[in-house]
Amino acid sequence: AIISGLFSRQQYINRITKKMNNYNIIDYTEGMEITEPCIIRNMPNEIYHKMPALSNSGLKTLLSCPIKYYYKYLSGEYEPKEKAYFKIGKAAHKYILEGREEFEKEYWHNPYSELKKDELINLLKTFGYDDSIKKYLVSDLMQLVIEKAGITPKQTHLTSSELNQIVSMARSINADTKCKNALSQKGESELSIFWQDDKTGVWLKCRPDFLPYDCKDVP
Repeated sequence: AIISGLFSRQQYINRITKKMNNYNIIDYTEGMEITEPCIIRNMPNEIYHKMPALSNSGLKTLLSCPIKYYYKYLSGEYEPKEKAYFKIGKAAHKYILEGREEFEKEYWHNPYSELKKDELINLLKTFGYDDSIKKYLVSDLMQLVIEKAGITPKQTHLTSSELNQIVSMARSINADTKCKNALSQKGESELSIFWQDDKTGVWLKCRPDFLPYDCKDVP
């Protein structure tokens, strides 16, 4: 084990956060290779997970089942399937930590998504369409509504229920004094950190939700 037996968890965290003060924050560029310890800004989440370095979750998998670790992280055959609660969690993560502007670059909501065919037809008639659209499929009617409403679809669509959950989570975070104070510090969210273990030389990585510029303040 890389960590077990060398340091306690808190000692290891203290060593890493101390080192971070000497790391440069650099911007991600497509195809970049990690050759020295660094902190990377704007690295896509899917790229981070493909980088050949050991993460906390990867280490847990390796210790519990090396074969499973190989299949999931090294074989190139593993294709993760996103569950519904992961979708909401990732969206809330983006909204809370990166702000509404970044959130709306990736997520969108169609307020007409729950309308039935007759309702879509009646709505389109207000835009000048006649009964000839009754022969259209619901998907085609919906596309017309989206175009006429001036809505630009993004990467991931959220239902009304999902969007309400995300907004409620954000409000709860902002209502909590400790959370609000933690996120009001000067720092950045979703930074990707890469470094080598002192004892083994193994490359390690982590992606904290939020990293203050002064890592000495990390509890």
